Amino acid sequence: MRLTVLIFVLCAASYAQKVRFTPAQKSVVLERRESVPATESERQARLEELFKQAGCPERAMTEQKVESASGANVICRLAGKTNEVIIVGANYGLTPPDTWNGAVLLPSLYQALAGRKRHHTFIFVAFADNRRALLGSAFFANHLGQSEQDHTDAMINLDALGFSPTKVSTQHSDSELVK
Repeated sequence: MRLTVLIFVLCAASYAQKVRFTPAQKSVVLERRESVPATESERQARLEELFKQAGCPERAMTEQKVESASGANVICRLAGKTNEVIIVGANYGLTPPDTWNGAVLLPSLYQALAGRKRHHTFIFVAFADNRRALLGSAFFANHLGQSEQDHTDAMINLDALGFSPTKVSTQHSDSELVK
């Protein structure tokens, strides 16, 4: 259910876009969440494997080495009809509360949207963390090209998903997306 709501939010970022997705089977989503890898390097490898299983082709996947972090950002790009971008991200590091729930949803969201036509290009990013330092997300943001910055319409953060009711930060969010 939460996955369906989240996909609706992602697609609603384009005001005229119809919401079309193919939900991943609940059993597949739950299976991906089980057996949490113990180290950051194992988590990174597992996320890369899950993206491949979800259909992300090798040419669309990038490993972005993050300075001062033990892991790399895992990035999977899903092209849309335009170069307008929605970034969907989550940390996969060993931070409390455990961030695996949000990060492991990224491949399922990719899979749900991949089989449909999209207006936006989606960039799914599993951020390398370093004990709450948020190094991966900062590194990613600081290395976005000017063109991608100019064409980014939204960033959806999936951290701590499932630990409490879904929340929206109205202080730092676009008012139209909050609506």
